[in-house]
Amino acid sequence: REIPNLYLKKYSTFAKEQNLTTNEVASLVGSEEGALWSRKKGDEYIYVILYNDQVANTERVRFTLAHELGHFMLKHAEQSDSTILNRYSLTHTEHDNLEKEANFFARNLLVPLPLTFQYLDRLTKIDAIMISETFQVSNSVAKYVVKNINSMRINNIFGLTHPLTTSFIPYIKEDVGYYYCENCYVLSSPFAKYCHLCRVKFKEIAEADRLQNYMICRAEKSIQNLKYKEIELDNDSIAYQCPVCENEDLIEDAKVCQVCGTFVQNVCLGHNPLEVDEFLRPIHAIRHEGEGCSALLHGDARYCHECAGVSSFKYQGILTHWEHEHRNTKQINDFPFLT
Repeated sequence: REIPNLYLKKYSTFAKEQNLTTNEVASLVGSEEGALWSRKKGDEYIYVILYNDQVANTERVRFTLAHELGHFMLKHAEQSDSTILNRYSLTHTEHDNLEKEANFFARNLLVPLPLTFQYLDRLTKIDAIMISETFQVSNSVAKYVVKNINSMRINNIFGLTHPLTTSFIPYIKEDVGYYYCENCYVLSSPFAKYCHLCRVKFKEIAEADRLQNYMICRAEKSIQNLKYKEIELDNDSIAYQCPVCENEDLIEDAKVCQVCGTFVQNVCLGHNPLEVDEFLRPIHAIRHEGEGCSALLHGDARYCHECAGVSSFKYQGILTHWEHEHRNTKQINDFPFLT
């Protein structure tokens, strides 16, 4: 939300306004990272968070912004009666105490303990690499968080909660619920029983392997160098345009293209169609006979994630066998964070 008396400004912008270099701005505010500048206007204070936009490290910039916001929220400028909070305008003890408080605020803003415990409940263990990757913070901040959590657990403090945590739970459940298929190198839907591309049956992930599986899945999602053909679908797994004749004027809620007769909804047809049929039976006939679990499938699904049945898109040849595409796709064999 917008805070009426707080403004955000880059060093480069401030430098241009004041006819200074960014180095001169850093010297003026006493920091290469950022600062909270305040001035009193009548009975109110006006605040500006300045930050060095030439710092390339995203984690450092995020921490700087959170740190300076901490100074603002904790009213440090008003307590110290200083225009700029830096080591030159305060005694060593004053500066040290205010910095510790702002650092504490920043760490807990960027890595909220209630959310961390939600991950811990599902992964059973966490480490500094996981914290750093998930919350986009530096390794030093991540190590502090892990040390803090371990200390809390030693003292029998578990499962910190906050009312806002409930808003994040659906995301966390999905974030930690993916399966990484070591056969075709893709992510499958959270809690899937089978890989939707190659039909491999997933084994339940042991508690000891959950963190490793989570980190592999995060790497796969960020790299995204294995991309199989996928048809864009709506919430009912119906294509926005016919994947065969590219007809864009499909009749609303219709499952068959009125131009070429293609079945444009990707659903489970069961195990028999491709193995038994010498010629393709109409999909409506297969579904009428009750074959398959009729699960709605994603746009890249060759098989059903629930029962491993053939998808309607694979049955019609819209999606080819995964190995045909895999031959031209680079495999992920190395994950530098795993030993």
